[in-house]
Amino acid sequence: MNIMLIAGEASGDLYGGYLSREIRKIREDISLFGMGGRLMEKEGVEILFPISLDIVGAMDVIFKIPKAIFLLNNLLRVAKERKPDKVVLIDFAEFNLWLLKNLVKLNIKTAWLFPPTAWIWRKNRIKIIKKAGLILSTLPLERDFYKKEGANVVFIGHPLLDIVKINGNFVDKKKPVISFLPGSRKKEIERHLPIMVKVAKALGDIELFLILAEGIEREIIEKYIKGLNISIVPHSYDIMAQSDLLITSSGTATLEGAILGIPMIVIYKMDKISFFLAKAFVKTKYVALPNIIRGEKIVPEFLQDEANPSNIVKEALLILNDEKKRKEIKLKLSHIKDAIGPSGAIKRAARAIIDL
Repeated sequence: MNIMLIAGEASGDLYGGYLSREIRKIREDISLFGMGGRLMEKEGVEILFPISLDIVGAMDVIFKIPKAIFLLNNLLRVAKERKPDKVVLIDFAEFNLWLLKNLVKLNIKTAWLFPPTAWIWRKNRIKIIKKAGLILSTLPLERDFYKKEGANVVFIGHPLLDIVKINGNFVDKKKPVISFLPGSRKKEIERHLPIMVKVAKALGDIELFLILAEGIEREIIEKYIKGLNISIVPHSYDIMAQSDLLITSSGTATLEGAILGIPMIVIYKMDKISFFLAKAFVKTKYVALPNIIRGEKIVPEFLQDEANPSNIVKEALLILNDEKKRKEIKLKLSHIKDAIGPSGAIKRAARAIIDL
């Protein structure tokens, strides 16, 4: 059996790596190939096209269209030549929508792990998404939406419940610990890290960590943190778990923090056109996953102009100095694990893909 996997971002490579491992546990004879990164390659996936598109917002999409079309055409060429039994799409919504349209024409079975958030915005995408042979849903409200729309959907739970583990590598805490997670894309780091540095300088005597997403090199961030006493570490659940507060870009890190039960402040900035479109079309009050899952603002979130040092420092001090508030946040975050469980999501996904 041949399976083609398509991941276009660091988080997709992470999930694709774990998924590839579980698929091979079930069937050692399966051949895996496609687009991804270092983690997928480590698990035996033949990477024909490395992750190369760094897209955040509408303007980035416009500028990257030629490269995206080149990649799309080459992936379709490979699909025609190697005739995979199945194609697994992992997140990467806009690109994989284009790809899915063409895979359907080739009569290739498809599964989609982390499908587009049509339940939040651009519901019209469901017409294309339903053509995937299988939707692997990780959130209850996502499952309910796709089931109502007539898609073949299986709720597997969220893979992070199996991935987020603490190894016990502890730091010597002598003062409050704050960890910054500026994002997994270069554009996110460019927009978020300068703000975080100003926050760090304003907060004063604290222990600081900068947690790098997979694929982000130290050279990218060093120019922003000159003169700042901060420890740079690869993505570390141990450091996150020992933090008194996370200041993080919206995305996967917010759910990781929720599973660990750590209070956080969520920020996000994008280009003005993308933000205007989001305001016009997004059908949700919140952007942070813990808030979306619970349907209430558990953790503070600041977007665009509101994501400024003054607002963030004020909220950070409020959380750090108010024990009651921290306990309240932690209690509400503890309910997130129940909502996205049970554990074993990747195993269920691998079995469903093979059985498709």
